[in-house]
Amino acid sequence: MVNHHLSSHCSELVDVNPELVTLSVAGDALYEAATTATDGIVFRAQNGGILIVFTSTLLPLEKNQVSNSDSRVCLFEFPASLRFSQLRKAIRISYSKQQNIPVTFFASLGVRFQGSVVDISAIGAKIRFDGNISDLLESSEIIADCQIRLPDESLLEARARVLGHLYDSEQDISYLRCQYLDLNMNSELQLKNLIDDALRQMDQSDLSLGAL
Repeated sequence: MVNHHLSSHCSELVDVNPELVTLSVAGDALYEAATTATDGIVFRAQNGGILIVFTSTLLPLEKNQVSNSDSRVCLFEFPASLRFSQLRKAIRISYSKQQNIPVTFFASLGVRFQGSVVDISAIGAKIRFDGNISDLLESSEIIADCQIRLPDESLLEARARVLGHLYDSEQDISYLRCQYLDLNMNSELQLKNLIDDALRQMDQSDLSLGAL
């Protein structure tokens, strides 16, 4: 059995050359990853609620601007097609009355927060924390490490952006909504499987559709 290991690297589109039909892409470890990939490199980019996905192949060395494997800029073939997905509206699965899904946030300066998922979607989550966190986490703050322990005991890890939070003083509980950043392919698959499994078990009263 062959195990396929997925990895994710940040990259930047530097230039598009319509005459040469090439893309110039910069990224650490990009050349090594591209030369070892047998089916090309999958690129993902997000702009607002639009996700763009395409696959491209590194040009041969004699046609490439790469001088050595340490170079950050590589030339890729122009993709045959682009796939666009609308992310602004996503089904949210509620876990408030179901199995507890623990969450750990590591914010700036190493501050640690522990909570649990209230609802979750393919692009973000609503999380419950005990106590008032209003003065500790600001809207739009980037969470350096968000860890969600899924029901199958797998660990979903990603950076996250705080979209907003609300404190319920009567119950002394804070609710925070966040958006995932830099999800790798494995994490995306974990979320898809989680949501698909939940959809098979729930009726429409358990679902909500909204803009995250």
